[in-house]
Amino acid sequence: MKVTNLLQLTEHHRYVVSRRFGLSPLDSRLLWTAYQPMIGGTAVALYTTLYSSLASDAVGDCDAGTLGQLFLACGLPPNERGRKQLVDETAKLEAVGLLQSFRRMDGDEVAAYEFRLQPPLRPDQFFGVHHLWLLLQEKLGPNGAEAVRRSFAADGGAMTRPAEHETLEDISAPFYEVFRMTVGAVSAEEPPEPVEPSAALAGGEFGRDGFRGDELLRRFPRSHAHRRAVERLVADPARLAELNYHAGRFELTLKQTVSLLDEDGMFAANGEWAADRFQARAAEVYRGSNEQAMRRERTTHKQAAAREGEASALAAERDVSAPYWLEVPEQFQGQCDVRQYNAMLANSPYTRVLKMFFQPSAVPTAVEEAFLTMKVNYQLPDEVLNVMIHYIRANDLDWKRNYLDAIAGNVAGKRIRSFENAVTYFRKAEQSRSGAGAAGRNGGDAGNAAAGAAPQRAPGARRGRPPGTAKPVIPVAKSSDSPEATEEDIMRMMEMAKRLTNG
Repeated sequence: MKVTNLLQLTEHHRYVVSRRFGLSPLDSRLLWTAYQPMIGGTAVALYTTLYSSLASDAVGDCDAGTLGQLFLACGLPPNERGRKQLVDETAKLEAVGLLQSFRRMDGDEVAAYEFRLQPPLRPDQFFGVHHLWLLLQEKLGPNGAEAVRRSFAADGGAMTRPAEHETLEDISAPFYEVFRMTVGAVSAEEPPEPVEPSAALAGGEFGRDGFRGDELLRRFPRSHAHRRAVERLVADPARLAELNYHAGRFELTLKQTVSLLDEDGMFAANGEWAADRFQARAAEVYRGSNEQAMRRERTTHKQAAAREGEASALAAERDVSAPYWLEVPEQFQGQCDVRQYNAMLANSPYTRVLKMFFQPSAVPTAVEEAFLTMKVNYQLPDEVLNVMIHYIRANDLDWKRNYLDAIAGNVAGKRIRSFENAVTYFRKAEQSRSGAGAAGRNGGDAGNAAAGAAPQRAPGARRGRPPGTAKPVIPVAKSSDSPEATEEDIMRMMEMAKRLTNG
């Protein structure tokens, strides 16, 4: 709580407590074993006192009371020392995210104080917040903090984890399979207003208006080295808007944003925020998150394909009209006709077609990964990938990863999702390649024709003059026999030059 004038925090001022949650036994245990070593027993006692202002089986706002009642409940003297202690203890709760304090002003006078309680973090969340974990290690030591963390983790043994040969199947029944809603049960009245979620949980993701300053400050304790710099940052609306712009553009969570602000070099010695460095690091985090998500998608796709195997055939095959038929490559001549070949491209999975084109060799790993990225991350249909494979093989193009990614990027960007659209696109691409090649050949033929107009030499003949021709006569400058210029001639020429210069 930030109070500069302690006369605005007397026992006569009123306060209310707002709570939108209830404490479970796990929350209470975490409060006393993890939070209490960091903020002290007095702060936790203040938290439980504020919590008990409402019944344990209710949520909402309590009746207004005076701070004098809070002083007596916490054993604080109603004097300057007690007010300072109340400010200090509430600040500890605010620093670890358990409390938000607000002051209602009526002109220059304080009308009331509002204390909004926040629930303790879940154990997995608490021990994943780096500054809380570091503070707990500082208070208890590394071994003590690790012992507290392990006390919240329960390992059920080998039966809780599936073996390597086992698969995990979700057999839970959804709502619509168990319950049936009748028309008469639907009321025309508006549903009751839902209870607002806790700000501590809602602040994990980037909202419509970005992260608030108090959400960022709650992650930086007052003893933190960057606390002052972050306070200056969130106090400047322009800087906070710029921070939220970068966080929204690179899809950063609140935890990622706080982690980046906590890095070395993110603030200068004078507390100035290094926005360019933050933007660069946010871009790296964004790219890393995207790559991890793409790898997870590809791994999931591989696992699903391995479970399904070859048994997942298409229910109904589609036919391809004659204008969109592709010619049968030379390696498949005699094995199928043009109709069968195009039906195979339109209905077979791309993995099977890729193996057919590479037989008897195995498909290179780089090519497999490239097409897996097109299928899973770019969401390109199998029929489009099959047309792409035919186009690359028929035109003898490269199978390099960069080249395949470039083709797939164009196909995905043009939103090609059918066999016919893919055939049209690749035919146009082939025509443009043929036109460029013909232009190059025409230019080369013209150069060859111009070179052919020159006289031809017999094979084995030496370079030089044709036989029987004489060496050309080259005129040579000779010295003149005229007399040299005298001094008078030189003086006369100099005077003439002066007259010409003076005009």
